[in-house]
Amino acid sequence: MATTTRIIRATDNRTREDRELLPCIFYALISLSLTDLKKSISYVNVKISALIRQRNGIDMSRKIQFNAPITIVFALASLAALFASEFTGGRSNMLLFSVYRSSLNDPLTYVRAFTHVLGHAGFEHYFSNFMMILLLGPIAEEKYGSTRLLAMMTITALVTGTLNMLLFPRVMLLGASGVAFMLIILCSFANLQGEGIPITFILVVVIYLGREVLLTITVQDNISRLTHIAGGICGGGIGYFLNRSTFRQE
Repeated sequence: MATTTRIIRATDNRTREDRELLPCIFYALISLSLTDLKKSISYVNVKISALIRQRNGIDMSRKIQFNAPITIVFALASLAALFASEFTGGRSNMLLFSVYRSSLNDPLTYVRAFTHVLGHAGFEHYFSNFMMILLLGPIAEEKYGSTRLLAMMTITALVTGTLNMLLFPRVMLLGASGVAFMLIILCSFANLQGEGIPITFILVVVIYLGREVLLTITVQDNISRLTHIAGGICGGGIGYFLNRSTFRQE
């Protein structure tokens, strides 16, 4: 009995101690949970901050760059001219954005000698030209600079417009195909090393300009092959001259 009594008392004491420990254990668990919660919140904040920084970094790398101003402005100006033509029923093209033989006393005759490259007969005509110009224009602009590219486009427009007025007095010419062919030939000089003529230039001339010469002889249509050929010759001559001058300076 005594033994049993001692055991019961000991058990009662142990139970009382356990009861006293329960608040401590509960408090410890709460503290541990709060600590884990704080750690979890801190971890989530770090992850969110990292994702935000990463996202901002991606956004910065994908920022739109105005990389080729002359090419882009040329494309937008030509598109505006096309919309103007659609809105006016082609009268704006006749007035400003095409070239044909007219009186030398008319100031617009000289304006049209340059601005005819902005005009297009329709959206298909526009897209066929500017798919090539938007592809090659930035390459040429990066290599030669915006000012020189603008000068090349201006020279090409003047040459093709003047040839059309002299050789085809009853033909109205419009479109940027001369500029497109100028860029095709010009970009064949992009990897020129030394004063020699690159083989790529010869191949491009044979393929593109040779094809245009052949089509001029064999096909009768509304496409001005002479403009393509003249534009290509302008691109070849200007490209060779600029690259030769660069190597002489070096």
